[in-house]
Amino acid sequence: MQNLKLSSLAEAIGTASVPVHRAFADASATAEIFHRLLELAGPLGVLTLEDLVAFTKTGRRPDVSKIAMAARLPRAAGVYMFVDRRGTVLYVGRAIDLRERVRDHFFADAGSRTRNLIKQSAGIEFEETPTELAAEMRQLQLIAQHKPRYGHLRDPEPMHG
Repeated sequence: MQNLKLSSLAEAIGTASVPVHRAFADASATAEIFHRLLELAGPLGVLTLEDLVAFTKTGRRPDVSKIAMAARLPRAAGVYMFVDRRGTVLYVGRAIDLRERVRDHFFADAGSRTRNLIKQSAGIEFEETPTELAAEMRQLQLIAQHKPRYGHLRDPEPMHG
């Protein structure tokens, strides 16, 4: 689009409401535009408002068939493990917000190690922890225990949201 004015967007999408710089008409057109964008983004794996926000930040298509694995994760500190069909731990991560961090993996660059991890994953296991430090300690324990294919012991790094 050449510009992102409400009137231009409404015309391009073909809204029934015509924005005329009046609150109700403009709000109605905005709602129609928003709903249409959600319809267009659905096949790209954007199923919720959270998905839409993440998608607009990255501009990358998530793995539609697997992004739902993150939906049941809590918004809490903890560790998470991507596992394959046999239950083998492929990767162990930690986060302040488990749901947000795991969702980030689904928007990784195509061809990256993370994309390969997602392709091989069949599920996500997680454990909530009371603190960030507890999550970091548990991550190190799980890495030592499982020796995941996509993870290795590294110097501690800052936790991801």
